[in-house]
This record gives sequence, structure tokens and C-alpha cells, in this order.
Amino acid sequence: MPTLNIEGKRVKVDDSFLALSPEEQQRTVEEIAQQIGAKPQRAEPQEEGAPTNGGFLRGVDDAVRGAADMSTFGLSDEISAGLGAATGVGGTFGDYSGNLEQQRARDAEGGWARLGGQVVGAVAMPWSLARTIPRAIAQGALSGGLYGYGSGEGGVTNRLGSAGVGAIAGGAAGGAVRGIASGLGTRAARATIPDNAALRRTAEAGYKAADDAGVIVGPEGMRRFGAAVVNDLADMGYLPANEPKIASLLTQIERQGNVNTTYKGLHSLRRMIANAAASNIPSESKMATRMLVRLDDYMRNIPAEDVIMGDAAAASRGFQTGQDFWARMRRSEMVDTAAIKAERRAASTGTGGNLENTLRQNTRAILDNPKRSRGMTPAELAMADRVVRGSATQDLTRSLGRRMNSIHGAGVGGTVGAALAGPTGAAIGSLAVPAVGRGVVRVAERMTEKNVARLSEMIRSGGRTAQELAKLARGGQLTIPEVQRVEALAKIFGVSVPTLAAAVTEKLAGTTAR
Repeated sequence: MPTLNIEGKRVKVDDSFLALSPEEQQRTVEEIAQQIGAKPQRAEPQEEGAPTNGGFLRGVDDAVRGAADMSTFGLSDEISAGLGAATGVGGTFGDYSGNLEQQRARDAEGGWARLGGQVVGAVAMPWSLARTIPRAIAQGALSGGLYGYGSGEGGVTNRLGSAGVGAIAGGAAGGAVRGIASGLGTRAARATIPDNAALRRTAEAGYKAADDAGVIVGPEGMRRFGAAVVNDLADMGYLPANEPKIASLLTQIERQGNVNTTYKGLHSLRRMIANAAASNIPSESKMATRMLVRLDDYMRNIPAEDVIMGDAAAASRGFQTGQDFWARMRRSEMVDTAAIKAERRAASTGTGGNLENTLRQNTRAILDNPKRSRGMTPAELAMADRVVRGSATQDLTRSLGRRMNSIHGAGVGGTVGAALAGPTGAAIGSLAVPAVGRGVVRVAERMTEKNVARLSEMIRSGGRTAQELAKLARGGQLTIPEVQRVEALAKIFGVSVPTLAAAVTEKLAGTTAR
């Protein structure tokens, strides 16, 4: 339907206007101008939404208007009309209503240039996106509601309705932006977590750095270390006849107390003690474990008076790095091996839901064995316990899936199918319900597999999941450049996207109304 612009006033005419001759069109324009109180002039018909005039400067004006509209939350037309009425600049002095009508008519002609200006104005807004989805939804609803209210027409009631629509659009857009940014940030953080091979390389590099520090411990230092070990063993009731491997270790420590010992020599002693800690004799294993803790403490912080030569600080740093990353690797491999064994067992039995059961059982075996769970952080132990216990949602999902996948489920499906479509429906229903049940069971299995993957991820990262790492990076407590880049983009679009969503929604609502 053509639209005429007569002295800034937009008038829609019937399509038959286009079939008139130029003279008839002019007479029609003059009649309309007389009716609306405008001066007779020639007006060209335009398509709906097209700008009344072309040209670069016109586009610039449209873009500026769009930016102003966004930065004032839709109040730029009211502000311009008020200034025109107060000063006569950009409007008719004292005629707020007329000025407002002209401003809105002009804004309606903006087209793509105006939209581009709105984008620029939205991006330039100083707000940043909240760090959680609920807060981002609230923030988006606020900005969208403000724009909806400001861009609305009529009284307060109409504007409140427009604000409600804008709040819904802005809230949805704000939550979507935060959700996407959080997902990308978590993926970026996960990419920084080393795999087992990388953990091994880092550990070996740390141990090598400790050896290369050239530390040599004098006999006095080893004798003091040996005396501390003997005191520990006395408190634990050591008897050479009951713990023969401990006796051998004490002989080795005494021997090293008569000569200089290199850091490699300390490593060799540590391997001997670790082997004794694996003893099947409980008391012997416990004593060797206590000796191992004592030696690790000594190697992490060798007293200055014990060092004859070398860089003790560098050796300690290297040893700590080696220990930390080697322990992570061993625990991660333990969890991964348990998961692989569970998958093999489930594959060999072919029983629905067996994978989830076996994953829980294998993880429980780790928790129940003090030697296997030794060194796990409280967070890692809690995550392992979560794997074992599951959740109410997992249990409900698994139970529902099993029921649907049973003979009873097939019977129910057949009965319902027969009632709906006779014998054919019965056959389809008896097959469809168990098939859906198997899918539901698989959903429960995936929940447990995800928890196992998080446990391995947490161990390899040093005690935190990728989501936790990304959260720390967003809060500035941790530096992950990839997450910071994602957050920089989120900051740009944090409030611009919700406000733009409200603007587009308002535009579509206006188009529909017309």
C-alpha cells in the first residue's frame, strides 16, 4: 500500500493511486493536504517502510537517529520533540504533539541505516553482561523493559504493555548471550587442562630440573633425617622381625649417612621406600608410607645447613612440580582405567543399564581403598562420591527406562497401540515403548559418564572442573586468555543484544499492528 509524505505527515492511500495520471495524482495530493491542513505540494508514493528521500546525508541522519534511539532507551523522539517545543530548533515552538508526530514519522522512514545506528548505539552502551544466566536474564529484562517503555506510544498503560514485551525479549536474549558465552568459556578452559601424556611430560621435566640443580646433601643432613625416621618408627612399634623391608630401608639410610648424597640418590631412596609401602604386611606398609611422607617433606624443603652445594630452592621447586603432576597423572589414569573396564564389562554382558552400575561400582572401589584414594583432594573425593551415589534425577530416569524396556513396558505399549490403531498399532506399540525405554536408560548412563569425565578432568586440572576454572577466570581470580577474549565479546554484546532484541520485537509488533 503506497504511503504519501506531505509536510512530514505520512498518509496511506489505496493502490489505485498508482494507476492515476500525474495530474490526477497531484489533484489527489492537494485534496488530502487541504483535509489535513497542510500546504498543497507534490508527493511521490513510496513503498511501506522505504525512506522518503535518498542520499548519503539522509542515511547518516537515519543512523544517528537510530543510535540516539538506542542510547536513550527509545526516548529520543520525545526528547527531540520537547526540545523543539521549548526552543523552536528542530521543531515548531510550543507544539510538542506536532513535533512528536513529525519525529516518529521521520523515524519510521529510517530503514537499514537506522537499524545500523541502533546497533552502534547499543554496542556503545556502558553496561556489561552479568556472570550468571539468572542475573543476565534479569539484566536483559531490565534493559529490554526500559527500551519497550521508552519506545511505546500512548499512555502509561500502553507503555507498560510495550515494556512487558521488551522485558521478555530482552531477558531471553540476555540469558542466551550469557549461556553462549559461558559455554564457550568452559570449552576454552577445558582446552587448557592437560591430558595424561602432558602431565607425565611436565612431571618428568620437574624431576629433571630437581636433579639438574646439582644439590648434594652432606652426611650430617642424612643422619638427622635418619634420626627423625627412627623416632617415627619407635612410635609405631617397629620390630625388625615383623617388618623386614623396614629394616633394609634403615640400613640404606644409615649407609647414606656416612657419605654425600646427590638429589638422584634421594630419588633412589624414595623408590625403595615406595616399593616397601606396597607391602602386603599392613604394619610394614603403614611404616613405609610414613617414611615416604617424611622423605617427601625433606626433599621439598631441604634445610640450608644440610646442603653442601647446589641450588636447593630450584631442586625443591622441580621436585614439587614433579610430585604434583605425577600424582595427578596416576590418579587420572586410575579413574580412566576404571571407566574403560566398566565399558568392557557392560559390552560383554549387553544388559541395559549395566554400564551405569559398573561405573558406579568401579568408582566405589577407588573410594573404598585407602591406597588408591590417597592424595585425592576433598573436591575430588566429593566428585567421586557423586559418581557412586548419582542423583534423584538419575535414579528416576534409570528406573523409568528399565520399566519401559521390560516385558511389562512392551505389553503396555501394545495395549495402547491396539486401542489407537488395532493390530498394527499393537505391534508398533510393543516395539516402540521398549525402544524409547532403552533411550531413557542411555540418558541416565550419559549422566554418570559425564560425572566420571568431570572427575578425571578435575584431577588433571589440580582439583577443579572446566566450569569452575572458567568461572574463576571470569571473576579475575585466574588468568585464561581464551576465556578473557570470550568475556570481552560478551561485555560488548551484554546489554546491546537484549536491547536490540526489544527494539526488533517492538518493530515487528508495530508492523503487525499496521
